[in-house]
Amino acid sequence: MLKEIITSDVFGVDRMDYLLRDSHHTGVAYGRFDHHRLIDTLRFLPEAPTGDDGTDSEGAPTLGVEEGGLQSAEQLLLARYFMFSQVYLHRVRRIYDIHLSDFLTAMLRERGGHLPTDPAEHLAMSDVEVVSEMRIAADDSGRPGHDPARRILRREHFRVLYTSQPADRQINPDPSRGLRCLGRRARRRSIRPTRPIFTTWRIAGVPGPR
Repeated sequence: MLKEIITSDVFGVDRMDYLLRDSHHTGVAYGRFDHHRLIDTLRFLPEAPTGDDGTDSEGAPTLGVEEGGLQSAEQLLLARYFMFSQVYLHRVRRIYDIHLSDFLTAMLRERGGHLPTDPAEHLAMSDVEVVSEMRIAADDSGRPGHDPARRILRREHFRVLYTSQPADRQINPDPSRGLRCLGRRARRRSIRPTRPIFTTWRIAGVPGPR
């Protein structure tokens, strides 16, 4: 039951905590719900009946909620849905995952290509050290990870050029080919390049208008 309380797929305190915490720090209201009411109405309940005659099963009790807390439980489920659709899977947040991964790969390449395995050294590699390295790399064009560090700190991230639809694969199975053709046509017209753009398939630098 302790596992159910902490990491339950529905009512675990870990899920409640990250939704409320991320909602607060990102400045959005999507992750908020009446957690006080939900916690007050949580109960240990017998496992749902499984037999055709409606008899209770012999399984272990599970974590449930009283009838008065159903609306709070629904709020929790909706909060999780909205946070994923509006925050966690937002296109800008996703591209920063790519920039951060590129920077860490370049930074760690100088340190053997992987994070330290010694416990003390591993714990010393905190967000503070990573951000400090990022600031140094962003100001030094010759330092590994300069480009992704500069994009992160100056918000010069890749932009969305194209988002696929279900029927697009049938019409054009290789959209990156079209993007390359677009880039070549723009270069022939001597259009000045602007910030790179990313698609759902790959990252592409696409020239923009003068």
